[in-house]
Amino acid sequence: MATESKKVASWLTRNKEYAESYTAAPNWADFGKMVSDEGATMIVCCFDPRQNPTAFFGLKPGDAAILANAGGRINDNTLRSIECLDQLTAAKGGVTTIVVAHHTDCGMTHITDEEIKTKLKERAPEKARDIEGMEFGEITDLKKAVSEDMKILKASPYLSKSVKVLGFLFDIFDGTLEEIKL
Repeated sequence: MATESKKVASWLTRNKEYAESYTAAPNWADFGKMVSDEGATMIVCCFDPRQNPTAFFGLKPGDAAILANAGGRINDNTLRSIECLDQLTAAKGGVTTIVVAHHTDCGMTHITDEEIKTKLKERAPEKARDIEGMEFGEITDLKKAVSEDMKILKASPYLSKSVKVLGFLFDIFDGTLEEIKL
């Protein structure tokens, strides 16, 4: 049960306080009103809690959908989510902008795919063959990783060629953003 964790129990207590002044989100029928007439924007970022694109971009509700994963990398699951948002917002032009936002001191710069594979093989040796083919998105060069992810998006046959793809590197130490261009 979730309340067996002191951390989660404190979240549930805070949720009660939050709910007291909560303003309900729009229902699905009204969701489209939140999407800009310029179309939908998807921000792909890292799940690292030290960075928060809502804060560093100064976003308001409806400005962008945010998708977070390890390293903020573009992969098949990321593309699937972008395609879902594109379909869900088709009445307003679908996804028209994708922002790749990585950050300094990312955990994915401190581990390698091989380290993760080694650990997984210890846990599930019978899956060693499957594990060997896995990619986890290690990062050896932050700017290069942003560029690589932007190139994957631009090359995707599933995205409209008119989609704008932007890249940024957020500095967790001083709060600044650096635009990465192809």
